[in-house]
Amino acid sequence: MEFLDAASFSEVKSKGRKLVNVKGQNIILFFSEGKVYALNAVCPHRGGPLDEGEINDEEIVCPWHGFA
Repeated sequence: MEFLDAASFSEVKSKGRKLVNVKGQNIILFFSEGKVYALNAVCPHRGGPLDEGEINDEEIVCPWHGFA
């Protein structure tokens, strides 16, 4: 497994989320319950922009169709 620096903890915590591009792939970083999570920024169900989705605990809800 490879780890890459994409953003600082404080930067993600202060905004709650941050969209970053890592090796050509959009990744959403989001802060929840004291941790930062990283996910592909494209919904695996219908391709919606997860960086625009609502954060509920440890999930991001797709803004297009509510998939979590």
